[in-house]
Amino acid sequence: MTQRPWSRPCQWGTLFFVIIAVGCAETRWTGKLAFWERSAPKYGAHGLGILTQNDRVAALRELAEASDEQSAAAQQQISVNIASKFGSEKKPLVRVEMVRTLENYDTPTASQTLAQALRDADAEVRAAACEAWRKRGGEEAAHLLAEVLASDTDVDVRLAAVEALGELESSHVVPALAVALDDRDPALQYRAMQALENVTGQDLGYDVAQWRQYVQGGVNVTVDRPTLAQRFFPWL
Repeated sequence: MTQRPWSRPCQWGTLFFVIIAVGCAETRWTGKLAFWERSAPKYGAHGLGILTQNDRVAALRELAEASDEQSAAAQQQISVNIASKFGSEKKPLVRVEMVRTLENYDTPTASQTLAQALRDADAEVRAAACEAWRKRGGEEAAHLLAEVLASDTDVDVRLAAVEALGELESSHVVPALAVALDDRDPALQYRAMQALENVTGQDLGYDVAQWRQYVQGGVNVTVDRPTLAQRFFPWL
């Protein structure tokens, strides 16, 4: 078939449009990487390039929601950018949002930053990092959360670690939770027993001594529970 003289330019024009469209899709979210730069007024309050805490949080949430739309290269680029700002970010609320964003990015850089966040100076950031590792799962998550449970001094962070461990499948989980059974805090002991019940399938109630015996021996422990009638009529 003879090609019309003007058809080839049209084809090149169409190809050019497709390339531009693909490039825009790729950079749509990586363009958000400038949201910390004061020289980028587009992201600043009132268009002046003055970034508020809310500006940064909003941009991070957009990046979190759009994580599935991005290529592996774009995810890595975003992870590197957030990681580079994490250590110098002074607002704990923004660091929490950084953690919540990075939990959606399956990159080595994101994992490194989330591990760093478990040692953050702010307890809320550390608790958010525990939740992030719960969502990521795997042996690395179990190992890191076990360290948090054994060493962190904040009860809320340790509770977050216990809850996260209770959702993981790993050989590290039961020994890690055994540490919490010996804690003085009743709430931590209670959550540890709940978590152990979830990961082991054992129903030992909320008897710390029974759970200690179980985790030390790794065998089922028979517990004599009162019937409903005995609870109301103990003399039966």
